[in-house]
Amino acid sequence: MLDKLRNALTGTNGRNKILVRNILFSAILKVIGLATSLIVVRVTLHYLNNEIYGIWMTITSIIYWISVFDIGMGNGMRNYMTMAISKNNYPEARAYLSTTLFALTVIALVAVVLMILPLSLLDFNSVFNTRVLPSDELRNAMVVAFAFTMMLFVMKNISYVFMAMQKYALADLLTVASNVAALAIVYVLTKTTQGNLLLVVLAFTAAPVVTYLLAAIPFFVRYPQLRPRFGEFRKDLLSKIVGKGLNFFFIQITSCLVIYGARTCLSFSSAGPSR
Repeated sequence: MLDKLRNALTGTNGRNKILVRNILFSAILKVIGLATSLIVVRVTLHYLNNEIYGIWMTITSIIYWISVFDIGMGNGMRNYMTMAISKNNYPEARAYLSTTLFALTVIALVAVVLMILPLSLLDFNSVFNTRVLPSDELRNAMVVAFAFTMMLFVMKNISYVFMAMQKYALADLLTVASNVAALAIVYVLTKTTQGNLLLVVLAFTAAPVVTYLLAAIPFFVRYPQLRPRFGEFRKDLLSKIVGKGLNFFFIQITSCLVIYGARTCLSFSSAGPSR
């Protein structure tokens, strides 16, 4: 058994080499990501006072639960794209990607329209049960957080495309890069400004959007055969993506609830929007 594993890792087969590189790179990125997560809490808490930091944690919880309600469509798309790419059927892979992005864009736009009125009318001092900041400042923070979360709702699917291409390490790199960028921005803020919730929200929600956008542009330049076209939206593919995605979504939610319990599962959402 050990010999087989050793041969798999050291063999000259191109796929084995790609596998080894992805494993090693992903392991390094996991360590960097863990270190970044520990540092970012310390830096952000130093920048904001305890009560405002608590508001930020509440906002990240809301952002996280909004982000997971793509009902697993990204995972469903990845599954079908992987099969299409393995057969060199790039038109079909592009159709799956185009269908998913179109559907998620529509969902995001509908969510924005539905949230305009509540965001404009709610008393956010009552919502967050605090008087440390004016309601208008809290509203601005929520508007920025919601707007960029809806952008990320669509943009994050570039990581699933990387996974479909067997480039798992690149998908991990996007997450780590966005977290490092947000950390760098907040660190600069600690040196140049006083604690400002809106700037923290902007740093943590805009950084991943920009990161995914910067990754998507060169990728689709290199692989024009996968470049999405909204004109290739197909209802038959959407039903397959949603069906497969729901399986991933229910597994994700139920495993979290069963293994960790509802309270702990909810607390995971406080890790931030770049999860």
